[in-house]
Amino acid sequence: MTEELDQSTQGLVASTLAKVDSLDRELHDLRERLRALVPADRRGLPFVAPDSVDLENLERLYIEHTLRRLDGNKTRAAEALRIDASTLHRKMVRWTGEQPYSGSR
Repeated sequence: MTEELDQSTQGLVASTLAKVDSLDRELHDLRERLRALVPADRRGLPFVAPDSVDLENLERLYIEHTLRRLDGNKTRAAEALRIDASTLHRKMVRWTGEQPYSGSR
């Protein structure tokens, strides 16, 4: 009886390991297919700053990087940067020299 249980257990373990291997291959294939759907510039590559940059320009570069990563969506960029959308807008106005919209004339 013990031998039968040992053989049965070994069979279950072997079957389980085979299923795990199969799932690992499927998961790997799925990751590769999903990775192929995402453009290379949006795959979560880290932001790399130039060697010599002042803090204000570093901030601008990172904000521009975030905007590109989020297809220019300023609301989502502000959320990702953990700043208020109005703060992002003010920074962008300062960089471009445009006059901010005040809502009155």
